[in-house]
Amino acid sequence: MGAEFRGDETETWYNQSVTRLYRFVYGRVQNRAEAEDITQEAYVRCLKMYKGRNSLPPYAYLRQTAQNLIYDRYRSLLTHPVSTVDPKRPQQIYARAKSVVFAYGDTVVSETVPDAPFVLSPGAALGQADGGQLEVLKDSLRWRQGGLEIKAEGPRALELARQLAKITLPQAGQGTGQVPQVKVPVNMEVVRNSQQQVDAGSSPWQLDPLQVAQTFVALKMSPGGIKGNPPVAYSSFKLAVNTGAEAVVRVAQGPVKTVYLKRLVRQDASGIWTVVGYAPR
Repeated sequence: MGAEFRGDETETWYNQSVTRLYRFVYGRVQNRAEAEDITQEAYVRCLKMYKGRNSLPPYAYLRQTAQNLIYDRYRSLLTHPVSTVDPKRPQQIYARAKSVVFAYGDTVVSETVPDAPFVLSPGAALGQADGGQLEVLKDSLRWRQGGLEIKAEGPRALELARQLAKITLPQAGQGTGQVPQVKVPVNMEVVRNSQQQVDAGSSPWQLDPLQVAQTFVALKMSPGGIKGNPPVAYSSFKLAVNTGAEAVVRVAQGPVKTVYLKRLVRQDASGIWTVVGYAPR
């Protein structure tokens, strides 16, 4: 891969960013020749757009230009998908105005321009993708990267996600490593009965650690029961850690600043969360 650029400053800019940009493109198209073409075209377009300016395009602008080129290249495949037999390449690619879907047989990777904040699904564990939040469900990974929301679904979700980002998964059954300042007594008979109720379709909010934490805080503030809306809004509760077995929730306001929870009956997406401790504010 190579191109002729004039000026030491431009050549340095190119050399410092080309490998990173190529990897970004290749991770999406999984074809060396296509990745090289798109990478070079991104540089050509960026230099034309910045002609006459006193600075060179930042990497974020380069990456967005490359992403737009990928969209443009595959938009025609919306009604005429490409088919391949290479397991490392998508068998079908579909493009719309704000999304591209790469189908690898039984696994699909979608990239979408988000129009709302990133919100974790209630039953998801929390990992990391390039240092940001990673939603972890069975055969499903979802995260934000480079202004896009990316979701990989299927048996190869982890393999394909690792081509796009540095993925860190929570270890199964791993604890949070954090000790509550105040421990909350737990009645396991009540917990098991609550699990049975949820299994039967009642009180599904107990599958969401944020709602469980919100209810706990509300009852701390109103021991006689909750009347009307909870005193602390759901938006004030943020998931700090979720290993799938244990969770830590931060609370932005109210008498409790941290809530500690565990899945005591079943450590999977069907298991309810129970408060086992908290830290007062």
